[in-house]
Amino acid sequence: MKVTIVEFNPKVADLVNNTRRIRSYIDRYDEKDHLLVFPELALTGYSPLDLLIAPSFLQRVQTCTLEIARTVKKGTVLLGAPFLENKTNSLYNAVLVLSDRQIKTHIVKTLLPNDDIFDEERYFTAGTPTKTSNIVTISGYKWFVLICKDLWGAEILPPIPRARRNRKTGLISKSAAIPCWRSQLSKSNPIAAVSDHFDGIIVPSASPFTRDKLEKRLHLARLLVQSHSKPLIYVNQCGANDEILYDGRSFIIDASNKVQHVFPGFHETTQTFLVTPVRNNKKSPSKSPSKSFQLTLTPSEHPPPLNSPDITLTKYDDSQANTPSSRLKPKLKPKPKWLPLHDIAWNKSNQNETEYEAILRALVMGVSDYARKTGFTKAVLGVSGGIDSALTLVIGALALGADNILAIALPSPYSSKTSITDAKALAVSLGVRFQKIPITAPFTTLKPILTAGFDEFARASHSNKTSRRKAMHTITEQNLQARLRALILMAYSNETGSLLLATGNKSEIAVGYTTLYGDLAGSLAVIGDLFKTEVYHLAHFINNRYAPTTKPLIPKSILTKEPSAELKPNQKDTDTLPPYLVLDDLLKKYLLLGYDEAKLIRCGFKRSLIQTVLPLIRNSEYKRFQAPPVLKVSNRSFGRGRRIPIVKS
Repeated sequence: MKVTIVEFNPKVADLVNNTRRIRSYIDRYDEKDHLLVFPELALTGYSPLDLLIAPSFLQRVQTCTLEIARTVKKGTVLLGAPFLENKTNSLYNAVLVLSDRQIKTHIVKTLLPNDDIFDEERYFTAGTPTKTSNIVTISGYKWFVLICKDLWGAEILPPIPRARRNRKTGLISKSAAIPCWRSQLSKSNPIAAVSDHFDGIIVPSASPFTRDKLEKRLHLARLLVQSHSKPLIYVNQCGANDEILYDGRSFIIDASNKVQHVFPGFHETTQTFLVTPVRNNKKSPSKSPSKSFQLTLTPSEHPPPLNSPDITLTKYDDSQANTPSSRLKPKLKPKPKWLPLHDIAWNKSNQNETEYEAILRALVMGVSDYARKTGFTKAVLGVSGGIDSALTLVIGALALGADNILAIALPSPYSSKTSITDAKALAVSLGVRFQKIPITAPFTTLKPILTAGFDEFARASHSNKTSRRKAMHTITEQNLQARLRALILMAYSNETGSLLLATGNKSEIAVGYTTLYGDLAGSLAVIGDLFKTEVYHLAHFINNRYAPTTKPLIPKSILTKEPSAELKPNQKDTDTLPPYLVLDDLLKKYLLLGYDEAKLIRCGFKRSLIQTVLPLIRNSEYKRFQAPPVLKVSNRSFGRGRRIPIVKS
């Protein structure tokens, strides 16, 4: 028997093209004793949201499902799709078992997630598991099928035994597993209901990317494998739908609980495994008549290298460390007081390089898929010579190709010369098109017009004319510059048919240090789920891991200059905000961990700092409601998964 895993990248609700592509995979792999496994909701993409309420959409889903089923002639297909049961009019998140040109049976999802970005209880009916409801027999093997969140039912299984060394004998042994775990599980949990009479486990999934999600999936899967001593196949969706990123990274765990294979992820791919029977002389604890087997990757299906084709920069070669190009690894010098760095500077000894590799590839995939699925091939963005626009420019160039990116510098009377020089140097380094459009002329034209209008308003309302002019200088004047830039960028977006990429980071969006209809303008906030310190980490990672052969990709001057919006003379971010290291630490605890004021004080934050930052977060909620979608890479991002009212106490 063969099993082919398809890390499918569907477009939400594009039933015609999704069906066509699914059928093409079936035509390629349809043969006797061949199982083809697609992810959860592969037909519709995850998630169609309120389209699932429309009867016409469900009718089209049913039509496409039958069309796909008629394609399956010899083998068997597990296809994730909505399933409407006519008798009860209940809609299920299901895996359909297709063979002999028909839908043989279906398996429904039991544990419906209803937190963060998930709303499955709004649309689907939860299944009621029995001993055999989730078991399907294919080519003589019995497979226990769980759908995504159903695997999370393994959370209260016994922990994986830790290896311990006997001090006397020196031998390594494992602690005994906790017995009678099944009685601890809820009756609605399919893991609790199933019998031990199966041979392997398959988990079709649409699990979104976050930086720690792969480790979580592997942990839960190994808990389940440990409890049953059966191999497990995890099949995850890949690609981006709106702001939600699906990393793929499917995996195989063998019956001995060893992670046998992990897909590289972040792009659609297939891999085929041979199911090879293994003679097992050991008696199963449950005395169940199961078949032991191992999964072997077929020679023709070896995965592509971990650096997927969308990451095309030259990898830094450590063998060049003693050559002139060794300056690619910047030597860290003492930093100015404003910087939270030594901590921001990339340091392999205290950072997980794999984590930032995954984040980079996720963001590149997110931009690429968002553009492709919405019909764009080009993008435009404003570049200031700062770190945020620099990182966004690199990601955009990797996602869409340097030839399809236009970087526009929009200097104001307060912009420094070095900022424009740095922005142009980065554009040249990447090979993207660069334009400089000063906003000084429209800005100086509008200022007296607005000032006269404000004076007239002040006289009519008997308000203080002097204070009004001061307000114009400090706030309105700064926002005017940002909105003039947005006006020009949107004009270029309209004229060239390009996607406008927003460049704000999570720290700025959190405290409202951004201008509505100004730098918040755009179709997609590429780095909006990265705190400022994480922006620096990722930029340093790019320069250390991927770089041309002569100089860093992102100029060192961009990495070392003090952050500034440059909207007034000698402006620095620290004029308004705490140092980013302090701010980000507080934001992480408040936004990601849910700490309240009392707990933040116990963590060592000053009360004055807390009482400054928290109101900024609360009072800028209205801006985030009107912000572009933010590519999600953390457990709690701004957007669909965070639902806070604008008007509140």
